[in-house]
Amino acid sequence: MATNNSDPHRPTAGQPERSQPEETGLFEGSLFTAEQRSELLRTCAASMLEQANRLAEALRKKDRPAFHDAVHALHGTAAVYGFNQVAGAAGLLEHQLDEGKEFEPLRAAALELVDLCQQTARPWLGGPVSE
Repeated sequence: MATNNSDPHRPTAGQPERSQPEETGLFEGSLFTAEQRSELLRTCAASMLEQANRLAEALRKKDRPAFHDAVHALHGTAAVYGFNQVAGAAGLLEHQLDEGKEFEPLRAAALELVDLCQQTARPWLGGPVSE
């Protein structure tokens, strides 16, 4: 993905807008150069997409332990990298699972989380915003 030279975190004209993480946690202060930050965010995006796929697969198989593991991983990854919208949605879903909420009523929220992860991750990976 070609980037705008004035801001390496922004796509060039005609490319999808990236969801920018909050400047918290890992990116607080100036520990990383712009290039390092972009590479870390691409790594995070790939991880979120992989975890979203695991979540969708666990949902399809009705595998509660795998579902919980995927939600937990998404919650942590998104929080560390500052993708607060994904972290919040995953955290809420994880909390409901931890409280013993039935699996099936969480289906809609889980599918929304998968979609949110895809929407957030794909532009960082150079793909389309939606399928």
